[in-house]
Amino acid sequence: MKRTLSGFSALLLVATAVHAQTYPDVPTGHWAYDAITELTQDGIIKGYPDGTFKGNRNLTRYEFALAIRDALTTVRTRLSALEASANKPAAGPTVINKTDTGTDPKVSEEITRLATDSVKLQKLATEFQDELAALGVDVEALKKDDADLQKRVAAIESAQARLKIGADLNLIARSSQSFSGNGIPDLNTNTTKPGSLLSNVSVLHDLALNLDAKLSDTATGSATILVSNYLSYLNGSASQFKGVNESPNTDIAIWKAEANLPVTLFGKAVDLTVGRYEHQVNYFIFSRPDNDRYVNIAAYDNGNYSLDGAKLSTSFGGLSVGLFAGKNNTVKSNDVANFVNGQFQAVNNSNNLDIEQSAGVTLGYAINDNISLNAAYAAFGYQPAVVGPRVVETNRLEAFGGGLKVKNLIGGVSLFADYAQSNLNKNDVQKENSQNYAINTGVGYAANESLKFSAGYLEVQPKFSAPGNWGRVGSITNPTGVKGPYGGINWTTGKLGVGLNGGWYETIRLNGAPVSKIDNLAHGLLKLSYSVNSNLNLGVDYETVVWNQRNTGYHPTQSFITLNSTLTLAENTALRLLYQVADVRSASSNTASIFGDAGTSGVGVAQLSVKF
Repeated sequence: MKRTLSGFSALLLVATAVHAQTYPDVPTGHWAYDAITELTQDGIIKGYPDGTFKGNRNLTRYEFALAIRDALTTVRTRLSALEASANKPAAGPTVINKTDTGTDPKVSEEITRLATDSVKLQKLATEFQDELAALGVDVEALKKDDADLQKRVAAIESAQARLKIGADLNLIARSSQSFSGNGIPDLNTNTTKPGSLLSNVSVLHDLALNLDAKLSDTATGSATILVSNYLSYLNGSASQFKGVNESPNTDIAIWKAEANLPVTLFGKAVDLTVGRYEHQVNYFIFSRPDNDRYVNIAAYDNGNYSLDGAKLSTSFGGLSVGLFAGKNNTVKSNDVANFVNGQFQAVNNSNNLDIEQSAGVTLGYAINDNISLNAAYAAFGYQPAVVGPRVVETNRLEAFGGGLKVKNLIGGVSLFADYAQSNLNKNDVQKENSQNYAINTGVGYAANESLKFSAGYLEVQPKFSAPGNWGRVGSITNPTGVKGPYGGINWTTGKLGVGLNGGWYETIRLNGAPVSKIDNLAHGLLKLSYSVNSNLNLGVDYETVVWNQRNTGYHPTQSFITLNSTLTLAENTALRLLYQVADVRSASSNTASIFGDAGTSGVGVAQLSVKF
């Protein structure tokens, strides 16, 4: 169908680079007059450059739809350019004050124009939706794009801000009860108490204030300040728990305060970070364990330690190089508690030693998209200490190793192999350098997106001593003196998820030590999850550890049954509830010293997480 719009058609097809552009034969009373004029001035709708409609012919609705379609493409193109620009810090003074947002004025003007023009185009698109549909334009999707456009504009405005402030708040109520009346350890190795859950409640809070700033065109800074009694409750964040603080005070700590400075050294671009920064190397050499099995807080579960110092990274073709160095024992809270200094167990879990300082180098090389190699070396210093089954004084630890990863070898098959070794030294003299390596190798197979298999072999020698995080068996973190195969199956179908993982290990004896009473160790973990809807997820876990003492005939065990649920209350708010029953059967003093007293206990946790 044709519609005669002599002046209206001229407005659509005539473009101008001058803001005072006029159009011949335009009825000023038409509802689209102002919208089309402004869209033309903004360069969204384009036509003949001389400001006339040549031939003054009738303009069909189909031709009008063509102009609108092209105008919508122009809006999206400009928005994409803005998004790319927003990822680059805006120029501005280094000093930040409350009134300085660091927003580029030109970018702000463009954002405002695009937001206004989008509204006008949506109104025109509604008028000509039938014709747009004939052009293959999904009009319903177009309407949804308008809402998405507003979000993208808001994201660009946020990205242009010089200073961003956010926060993560976790409110935690936790309690435990010993059904047996004695001190049964929980999964964290903390001792439970007799009585009901309500009589042993601890109320904890953890507020992380996150600051991100643009210091210049290229430099950025970030900081995280903790206001918390949660870490005080855990007596710091060491590798192994040593009991809890029943009356924790609210404490303050600087978790991170770093400046990220791209610099040029010897003609090479280098990313330099200075200050208090987070870092890890790999799970064998330098990585922070998850210290609380019952509470999920990303900042404490990501494997990073905090250091005061510097790190840098650069690349040479496919080779990436990283260096780091820093002090660990200066990372303290307001009450001088070492929250994140790092601990490691020297020689078969015989000692817990605090790291004072650390330094290292990492290398990575990508052979292609599927094959990569890595290597690392790190040195850690600590106070002189006696370690091992013999009287050996050390004050320095060296850890080094390397690995191989292969993705998509055949179909969904992937491979990996990792090796690490640690040496305990007194200054530069090696004191413990035997039975000191670790190996982990495995294969994975993804049959499809829902079904995945894994299998591997783990061997950790008795004297391997590094501040890593290579796993746990029941309540034992970073087991040493074990070797054997492991495997797992993970399957999801619809709303149901099933995971079954297990390991079968043998004990490795220390050279010169008497025959161990514990010859075999079996570990199994079954996880079931069910998504009731988009807001509610339920889960049940069953974990068991069985020790086979062949020369005594005893079979000490640990068993944990955990019920958990996560309810999303809002986009940034979630409530997590957990209850666990633990059953421990220790048949000798040997296993009681590791498993704890025999009996049954329960642990309950409620965690409210809010992200601002």
